[in-house]
Amino acid sequence: AGAGVSAVAPSSLPGWYALNAFIAEALSMRVERVLGRSDPTRDILSLVATQRTAGAFPPDYQAQILEEECGTDYFAALTSLDVDTANPVHQHIARLAGSGRVSALMTTNFDRLLERTLDAEGVRHRVAYDPNTYATCLKDLRSGMSSALWVVKIHGCATVPSSMIDTLKQRLLGRSHDLLEIIRLFLERHHWLYAGFSADDLESDESYLGLIAAAPVSPGLTYLRWIGSHGLRPGAQKLVDAYRSKESVLAVELPDFFASLSAALCLSTDTLSQGSDEETVVQVKRGLEHWATSLPEATAVNCLATIAEAAGQPRAAFELLHWYWKDVAPDMRSGAPFSRFRAHHGRLGVGAGLLSLAHRSMTERVEESLQNLLRIQKEDVRGAAWAALAFLWAGRVDMAKPCLASVSASMDGDLPREVQVDLWLASAEALWVLGEWEAVLKTTMLALRKAQEAGDIVRQARVAGIALLHAAEIGQDVFEACLKKVSPALKLAARVNDPQSTAFVELAYGRGLVKQRAGQVAI
Repeated sequence: AGAGVSAVAPSSLPGWYALNAFIAEALSMRVERVLGRSDPTRDILSLVATQRTAGAFPPDYQAQILEEECGTDYFAALTSLDVDTANPVHQHIARLAGSGRVSALMTTNFDRLLERTLDAEGVRHRVAYDPNTYATCLKDLRSGMSSALWVVKIHGCATVPSSMIDTLKQRLLGRSHDLLEIIRLFLERHHWLYAGFSADDLESDESYLGLIAAAPVSPGLTYLRWIGSHGLRPGAQKLVDAYRSKESVLAVELPDFFASLSAALCLSTDTLSQGSDEETVVQVKRGLEHWATSLPEATAVNCLATIAEAAGQPRAAFELLHWYWKDVAPDMRSGAPFSRFRAHHGRLGVGAGLLSLAHRSMTERVEESLQNLLRIQKEDVRGAAWAALAFLWAGRVDMAKPCLASVSASMDGDLPREVQVDLWLASAEALWVLGEWEAVLKTTMLALRKAQEAGDIVRQARVAGIALLHAAEIGQDVFEACLKKVSPALKLAARVNDPQSTAFVELAYGRGLVKQRAGQVAI
């Protein structure tokens, strides 16, 4: 059971994309109150919505960047999905389970509507949602003595934020061994019915949950797709293709399908009304507003700015940060959230501004951004790295060298892998300006490995893009050899549509064409 099961009225819970839009909207409202104005935030929401509509800003990537800003506080936002209103599909599933025809309920949903409906129908069940309960479930299954239906919550439970899996990194770094073993056992023993499940995870990770790998030994699957869709989504198509000859795909409305199935099995078809329940959506939005209000104001600003940047709008992100910089109260200019704000303001400011120094109106902004980077360099060495880039682009090699020296001294320290990769990226760009191309290519695979170990496909793609830029400066043979090495990282990250890595790749191709004197094509 995927999100589509709980999206049916009157539950009406938002799907993956809608939920992420609600989260961005809640952050926007919080920032509006901080700034006392709405135009910067409304522009960002409009730009991000355009990217979402084009499928260019996937929800798990938004979750990743917000978790990087908020830490575990991000998952508190998802507790807003813990609503009470079940729907007819939940009721039919509970009755199927109670009839003894269902071996287990597997769900990627955070909400507890299936469990609540099982309780209402008097169906005895147990729930597995975190490492401890997965271990208990696996032991029970292996004993062969299980007397209760297991509800396996693959992505965790809304009432336990620490159990929830929502970010791109979490998915790529792998799951509990016990959970994967539970899934493997059920895949090998039973035919699966997929309802309201988009299978989008399989688009970027074909090993997700072992669903595809089990195809040769599985009895088969039935996949329900929404009757109004134009066909299967890419991830679902991969899943169905793997089960060729023992799969069935049905285009249905979930309430109609389950009502027909219940009738065919002589089960009760009496259910709740399917009328719309707008109160559920209001409840979710209210919960998200409460979450956003609980965040430090600098964190809320950082979150909305990073969403804008990730959706391909770095200038809009910087404008938002600069509005806050002008208005922030003196007593709020401290603490870790404000330090992260300085880093974002500085990094985006010098990136958006230094190449426009001919415009006098930008000079003050660039200076403030640069000062913010210099202020944070003792607590976050990335400040020194980004400041070095600013000095280099301004032609001040003398000012850049001390910053680069401090970065070099920190590279081997005990830093998070994401920070190590960010330092490599900044250093690589600096070395490009200085013409030290071979030095970067010697460390490219090490940087890629660190990004892989962090489960960060976006940073992998950025490493690949800037490595290609260096290779292009050396020659076509080196470029092609580098492309062969980094292509897997670029392919993996293609779904995320990161504008920075895409831009570096295009720039690399352009520089390569310039070397070949194909000027017009390069332009």
